[in-house]
Amino acid sequence: MDFSWLPKYWPVLAEGAYRTMLLLVISGVIGNIFAILIGLARISKNPLINTPALAFTSVIRGTPLLVQIFILYYGLGSLFASWPAIRETFLWGFLKEGFWYIVFALVIS
Repeated sequence: MDFSWLPKYWPVLAEGAYRTMLLLVISGVIGNIFAILIGLARISKNPLINTPALAFTSVIRGTPLLVQIFILYYGLGSLFASWPAIRETFLWGFLKEGFWYIVFALVIS
């Protein structure tokens, strides 16, 4: 095996590993915060808090992650495209790209 390319690309590989670990930690922290909030909402005696949390967990746990990603990627972008009020805001740059929906789906799962 020839590893003569490694010294040339080592800084790029190290930066990629660092960014991967950073994204892992950030998504883990955000996911744990969401999990704690949803868990506290699920044990609440108030039906206005408990019912949406129950519906959310039932939908998220009841559908495969790949199906959720397809719905977010192909569904929401098409839905938002039909609303001119949203297309004129600064958010359209994020909402038109399916990448952000996948990131959100992976963080909340």
